[in-house]
Amino acid sequence: MSRPKTLPNSPGVTPGDVWRVAAQQKPHVLARRYNVRTELMRNWLTGADEMPVMLYELLAMQVVCMLPGTAGQFAGWRVLDGHRFTGPGIEHRGGITFDDVYRLPEYWRASSLAERQAELIERLMRERDFYKRQCELEARHGILLRSMFDGPTRRSS
Repeated sequence: MSRPKTLPNSPGVTPGDVWRVAAQQKPHVLARRYNVRTELMRNWLTGADEMPVMLYELLAMQVVCMLPGTAGQFAGWRVLDGHRFTGPGIEHRGGITFDDVYRLPEYWRASSLAERQAELIERLMRERDFYKRQCELEARHGILLRSMFDGPTRRSS
C-alpha cells in the first residue's frame, strides 16, 4: 500500500506557496548550503516535518524573488527583472522601480502639498461665494436706501 503524499508546510503560509518554492529543490544541495543534515532538509521539503518560516522565506526569495517578512512594508512583494517591485494591486502597472523607492519621500511631500492646495482652493471658493452674495445683498439694499433718501433717480437729458 502506498503511503499518502504530504505537502511541505510552514506555519502561517499556505501549503500551495510552500510547495511552489520547495518542489524543485534538491535536499542535499540545500542541506550543504544551510548547514543542516540532509535527512532533516528532506523531511522539511517532503512535508514529514514542518518547514521553518525562515527557510520558506529564503527559498521564496531565491525561487520566486519574493521579499521576506523582514522587508517591512514591502514584505511579500516580488522583484521582477531584477529592478522592479510588484505588490498586491500594482501588477497591471508594471511595478515600482528602485528609483521610485528612493523618491518615496518626494512623492509623499508632493501628495501632501497637492492635498493642502486643494483645501486652500476650496476655502477660497467658499470665501468668493460668500463675498459675491454679500455684494449682491448690499447692492440691492444700497439702491433701495438711495431711492428712499435721494428720491427717484433722475435721468440726465
